Amino acid sequence: MNYSQKYTLVAFLKPLEVGAEFHMSDWPLHITLADVFAIGLSPTLEQQLAELLEGQPPVELSVGEDATLGTTNVALVNKTNELQNLHEEIVDVLEQNGVIFNTPEFTRSGFLPHSTIQKSGRLHTGDTFHITSVSLVDMFPNGDWQQRKVLHNFALKKASNNTIPTIKAVIFDVGGVLIDISSAIRDNIAAELGVGTEQFSTAWKELVLLHGAGKIDEQDFWNQLSRRCSFDPAQYSSSIISEVFAQQLVIRPNVLALANKLLRAGLVTAILSDTIDAHAKVLRDNGVYDTFSPVLLSYEIGIRKPAPEAFTYALRVLGIAPDEAIFIDDRSENVEGAQTVGIHGLVFRGPQQLEQELRQFIPNF
Repeated sequence: MNYSQKYTLVAFLKPLEVGAEFHMSDWPLHITLADVFAIGLSPTLEQQLAELLEGQPPVELSVGEDATLGTTNVALVNKTNELQNLHEEIVDVLEQNGVIFNTPEFTRSGFLPHSTIQKSGRLHTGDTFHITSVSLVDMFPNGDWQQRKVLHNFALKKASNNTIPTIKAVIFDVGGVLIDISSAIRDNIAAELGVGTEQFSTAWKELVLLHGAGKIDEQDFWNQLSRRCSFDPAQYSSSIISEVFAQQLVIRPNVLALANKLLRAGLVTAILSDTIDAHAKVLRDNGVYDTFSPVLLSYEIGIRKPAPEAFTYALRVLGIAPDEAIFIDDRSENVEGAQTVGIHGLVFRGPQQLEQELRQFIPNF
């Protein structure tokens, strides 16, 4: 039997929406569960895959050593019985529907789970994460061999609500959770420098991403900002950013009190925050970080949320499993990033809501 279309079944570390497309050179981080295959795609096959996968519990995995497969650099994923069984059950369904694998030697006993080291990121030895959904990807959408398209997402069965995990650490974001955030801070800095807000805003956003990821240091940040916004840095102190931030800093004492309560209950309270050096100095001087250890700041660790590597880095530092941690952020995309590696995530909407939702995980809190 000859098929013109080809597909693959993968588990993205950060799930993509159905219909999402990307170039063949821009694969997001993923684990391949069924390598490239040709098959007659039908509603019956999709239903069979749904019945199989949506009845499966999440699969916890860990990352082993780096390796080279052919010319491709990868991080090997430790093969567990659960992962091997999931792979073989998928292959069973595909074979029942006349599948033709490109590389059948990498199925069943030849299955070698791994994550390709991408230019946009990678997994590291010791990282842990959960497979919570499996995606069917079209390798030739609309006949374009260079594109890839997500056709279907199969969500794995959620753990029983009666199972309460043992939480050891609660990880907090800072801006929008522990403190208020406002674009007025950026506008006021622009006013102090005598720069138009639109011009300054564009440069600021781009350079903060670089500085916040540790790609440029504070001096480089200030030099590039002055060049792009046409002001003489000699006329201003680089501390202006800290000064304006300090003037408008609004700490949320109710949330800090909640963190202290968690600490007294015997839990580790940590911070994972996208920030820059100037802001971190102000927060440290004002005691915002005092309740927390470790304090993981993007400009120091070189990773920004919602990259999975930011969360796996935090887990390595804490020395705990993903389901032993809760991550709190006011941005849903960051919470989703934490959930992709198996961390419990809560979107912050207020102190009372947060305390109520924490009690679902920490009954005696």
